[in-house]
Amino acid sequence: MPKYQALPFIACCISGSRALAAFFVELGAAMIVASTIVPDFSSFLTPRYRREPTLLTHRPTSSRVARLTCLSHFETLVQSFPIGLQACRAPHRRGDRHTEQAWAGRGGLPCFRYAASRRIQGPMVKRVLLAVGAGTACFTILVAGYLYARLSPFSYEQVSDDVYMVKGFGGNVAILRTDDGAVVVDSMTFGFQGKWIRKLAERLSGGPIRAVINTHYHQDHTHGNPAFAGTARFVATANTRKHLVAIDADYWTGEAAATLPADTFVHDHVMEIGGKTILSMYKGRGHTDGDLVVLFVEDRVLHAGDLVFNSHWPNIDLEAGSSIPAWIETLNAVADLGFDRVIPGHGAVTDRRGIRQFQTFLRELWREVRAAVKAGMTVDEARANVKLPIAKDFEVFSVPTVISLDRGFVIGRAWEEAARAAGSKAQPTAAGS
Repeated sequence: MPKYQALPFIACCISGSRALAAFFVELGAAMIVASTIVPDFSSFLTPRYRREPTLLTHRPTSSRVARLTCLSHFETLVQSFPIGLQACRAPHRRGDRHTEQAWAGRGGLPCFRYAASRRIQGPMVKRVLLAVGAGTACFTILVAGYLYARLSPFSYEQVSDDVYMVKGFGGNVAILRTDDGAVVVDSMTFGFQGKWIRKLAERLSGGPIRAVINTHYHQDHTHGNPAFAGTARFVATANTRKHLVAIDADYWTGEAAATLPADTFVHDHVMEIGGKTILSMYKGRGHTDGDLVVLFVEDRVLHAGDLVFNSHWPNIDLEAGSSIPAWIETLNAVADLGFDRVIPGHGAVTDRRGIRQFQTFLRELWREVRAAVKAGMTVDEARANVKLPIAKDFEVFSVPTVISLDRGFVIGRAWEEAARAAGSKAQPTAAGS
């Protein structure tokens, strides 16, 4: 077995350390094993992604397109581990040159390509295949177990008499129980999550899913949609649908195309279902230029989507129209609505005070980073010097090789917007040029 394959497996098995095992599992699986057992995942290794340094760093010119595509391949990996196990069980007759050539020709696992290229004969073939096959199978199981433990946990809590919040790997989901079925807001990151949410919603409501509302276009809020195929409607703002089609088009093909939001609006959208009023509203730019909030009128519960991060570092999607100063103003309009409890896009259930606390964080972030830009600091200097005591306990959201929402990322994005604003102000107007 080549060293680059053997070392991660041996280190993970011997160490017993969760941190070390996680490191080798995530790097080894994503960059080595997965690239051979899941063909589509090999695009992680292509120049297309090597040219995107911001997938692993905090440079201000990050590409949301690359991040979304990487997450799609991450989803493919999670759902495709049986391929690896099947490959390890594939028949191989000792000394059969045609079988060896067939394995090498179809681009099988590296161990088989190595065996075929060296024309290993006799008992040596059996020993090599058994050892490497067993090692690959164990490593695949280890990777699958780690990812399953990280992605599978779900929990839900009752927010009001008829509203529930579901938490898992992705954005928070709301379920509204009505006399005529359920309404679901957001659908998390993976298809299996969407299926679990659908079953839960049907059990809680005793009826079918009547509508799915997507607060914005990000995958951790929309990629569970296909599990709800056959529901009455899929709702989003016009800008959200535009981003889904322009940025994430590869996902919304085949059966998934039927669950792309078709019921779109610009300002307000009202549904009356089973004695409940569901009011979806666009209040302005913030996290993106398409974020909506959903007010369950009778229950006085607001799902704020990613306009509100409760004690979490936020994603600032400048490429999709995000703006920190606009976000601050939008939260004023959101806070004026009639509600008692708030379901944030990420974090625990909160209330109006939670919205104001997040708004205060955004104000401090914008003030400090603008001052850093005005003082001539580079983005790295801003990360080193900007003080945000209000965010000292914020949680980090991270997907290996895809994105990490942390202090460095947030300050970098704020610096980029502030630098852009300062540059535009320095440009002469047409009349004065």
